[in-house]
Amino acid sequence: MICPHCAQNLLRKERPNMTCSKCHRVYAFDPKGNALRLHDLRVRRLVQKLSGDGQLSVSVSQLWFAASRRTRQQGSDLPGTLGCSAVAVVVGCGLIALGVSIGEEAAVATAFGGLFLVGTVIALIVSAAARRKRRQALPYDHFNALMMARWMVVYGALPTGVVDERVLKGVVRPERPAAVLLCPDTSIAAFLAANGVPQRYGLALVTDVAGVRDVPGEAPVIVLHHADPFGCRLTGLVREALPGRRVVDAGMPPRSVMNVPNALPLRGEKPRPEVVAALKGVSATGALTGAEVAWLADGYTGTLAAVPPAKLLATVTRVVERVAGTGVPADQRAKDLGFLTWPVEGAA
Repeated sequence: MICPHCAQNLLRKERPNMTCSKCHRVYAFDPKGNALRLHDLRVRRLVQKLSGDGQLSVSVSQLWFAASRRTRQQGSDLPGTLGCSAVAVVVGCGLIALGVSIGEEAAVATAFGGLFLVGTVIALIVSAAARRKRRQALPYDHFNALMMARWMVVYGALPTGVVDERVLKGVVRPERPAAVLLCPDTSIAAFLAANGVPQRYGLALVTDVAGVRDVPGEAPVIVLHHADPFGCRLTGLVREALPGRRVVDAGMPPRSVMNVPNALPLRGEKPRPEVVAALKGVSATGALTGAEVAWLADGYTGTLAAVPPAKLLATVTRVVERVAGTGVPADQRAKDLGFLTWPVEGAA
C-alpha cells in the first residue's frame, strides 16, 4: 500500500495500527482491513472522478456507492456455474444409472455419481449466496457512521469535495419560491444544495411532505425519489396531501434500473403485501408498469446515489427549468430525462 502522506510503498508489516513506519503518520483506511478494500488514495481518486476533477461537490452516499461498485458488479459467475452444473447433473445421473444397471461391480460409479450431484447442489447454493452478498455489500449506514467517521478522526473533515447533510442548514429559503423540490434522501438533497440548485432557480428544498406544506403559496412541487416502493408511491401521496397542487414526478423510475447494464440495483427484503397492493394501485394510474411492480415486489430497488453526479445534476436541472416555465411540457416521463445510462467500473 502507498502511504497517503509520504508516498512510500509499505508492506503489511510496515504499517501496524494504520500507521506508516516511514513517516509515522496515521492514515484512515488499510485495504486489508475493510470490505471495500479502500485506502486513502483510492478514496481521493474516487472523489476526483465523481466530482469531475473538483467541478462538483458530491455527497457521502454517492461516494459510498462508487466505493462499493466493484462489490456490486452483476457480472457474476452464475451463468458459468449453471452451465457447469448442467454438465455435472448429466454426468452424475449417467454414472448413477450405469452403476444401478451393472450392479455391485459398478458401486464406485454410483458413488461418484452421487458426489457429482451433491457437489452441484452446493455450488448452486454458494453461487446464489455470493450474488446476494454482492448486491447487499456494505450498507450505506455502516459506511457513513463508521468509515466516514474514521476519516474525520484522522483528517478532521470529510474528504475534500464531499458534503453531508450539514450543508442543508445553510440553505436560505426564498420568500416566493419558483417551485418546491422535494427530495426525501437528505444526502442527495445535500448534493443539490452544495451545487447551488436551490439558489440558482429560487427553489424551496425540502425533505418531507410536511416541509412542502410549510412553504407558503401554491408553487409547483417537483418530487425526486429513489426507484423503491416508497419513492414510487411518493408523488401520488403528495398529490393526495395537496389536492389541486401541480406535482411533477422527476424520477427515478424502476425501468431506468431494471435490466440496464451497469445500473447495479440493490436487493433487500421483499415489501409487505399491503405495500405491493399499493404499488399495483400506482400501476393502475399508468405511473408504473406491471413489470416494474413485479421487480419492486421481488425486493429490488434503485438508488439516486448510483446515478453519476453530473448526470443527476443535469437531469434535475432540466426538470426544474421545465417546471419553472421555459415553455417545455413539465410532466414528461423521467425516462426522457437522462436516467438511462450508467457508468462502467473504472480503475479508481
